[in-house]
Amino acid sequence: MCDAPSLWLCLALLPSAAAIAFAPATPRSVYAIPRLHVHASASSDAPRAEVYAAKDGRRVAVSGLQPKQQRGQEYVSVPPHEAPMPPSLAQRAKGPFMGLTLLTTAALAAWQSNRMYRQRQQALLDEFGETMVFHLGDLQEMGTTIKQYRTQLGPGVFKAPMFQSFLLALAKDVPIGIGSINAMSQVAIMMKLTEAMAATCLEGAAAQLQSQPSVLGKLTFTAERALPRPASLAKLRSRFPNWPLDTVTALQRAMLENLYRDTYCVRGEKADETTLKILGLSEADAARLEQEVKEKQAKAATEAAEKKAESERAQKLQDALERASTMKRMKTISTTGVKPDDDDAKDEPSEPIVTAASGTHEYECTNCGYVLFPAAGRESKFFGANFVCPQCGSGKDAFVDNGPVDVES
Repeated sequence: MCDAPSLWLCLALLPSAAAIAFAPATPRSVYAIPRLHVHASASSDAPRAEVYAAKDGRRVAVSGLQPKQQRGQEYVSVPPHEAPMPPSLAQRAKGPFMGLTLLTTAALAAWQSNRMYRQRQQALLDEFGETMVFHLGDLQEMGTTIKQYRTQLGPGVFKAPMFQSFLLALAKDVPIGIGSINAMSQVAIMMKLTEAMAATCLEGAAAQLQSQPSVLGKLTFTAERALPRPASLAKLRSRFPNWPLDTVTALQRAMLENLYRDTYCVRGEKADETTLKILGLSEADAARLEQEVKEKQAKAATEAAEKKAESERAQKLQDALERASTMKRMKTISTTGVKPDDDDAKDEPSEPIVTAASGTHEYECTNCGYVLFPAAGRESKFFGANFVCPQCGSGKDAFVDNGPVDVES
């Protein structure tokens, strides 16, 4: 693609450059100097002089010359002009070199102008795609954008590059869904694209996205539903360079199911027949996906409830351990009458030494080995019928009485 200014510049300079380049070198002009023959007469009566010039074979007489008196006849001649020197190599190359320089300068100027023109056109095309995505869904603004950028791009055929730029921006910036599918179909109608032209644009966009398989997958998913015939002609599923057709088919199916789950099933909604038709999903498959989502949600709720119950049991165990520790400290105070110092309490071993009161019994959990020492006479308060093991949650029936503890343990 070449712009008009650079083309006119080349056409204007080409004749002059060619004339300079191929003009023959002109040698210096040689002018023949006629040889003059001067004849003097010695007659005293009518002295005269005649000059004969060999010029075109004619005789020319010049009078009024008064030569010195001489005897006889005297001839004076002008020496002949020397032969001209041939032109040098530099002189012969000067013309072609100047022409070649002019042609090179014109070519460079045309190339630079053409490069700048291409950069400007590509920047406008990229901006067009981004602007169309920005106004996605607003048909009036999208139509105005198409007319505006078509005028800015100038003379030429830009319908296909404009649509291809829109496809790239749509695949990169817009997630798959009903909105992107409808937008692609609407823009193709607004730009009055034929199926063959749309297929060509899809092929060009897919070629640019081969290094980005995830984006190419989005383009394939949207195009197969918005432009099914052009997408089939473009063979988009075969455009993935390193993926077999079975892998591409499986990924496209996974994209469809994930879209339906996230858009409808998770929200508890159900798509209508039109939406299912656009997506290419049967009612049986939609019902299956809805049931899978419900089962998954129920399972997640059960797991959350179990996790909450486990957290509550852990908290109860922590509270029981704290109560047991407090009871042991209280027993020590009641037995010895000495309150342990805080610093000493920090250095207590994990199983502190407890001095049991007279008549205190030891109760041990048969499931986990947890040991309880309720104070004598106060078993109903600390070891009642509703008591559960703080460590494993077993009921009171799991505990056995190991007998009274009358010594330090």
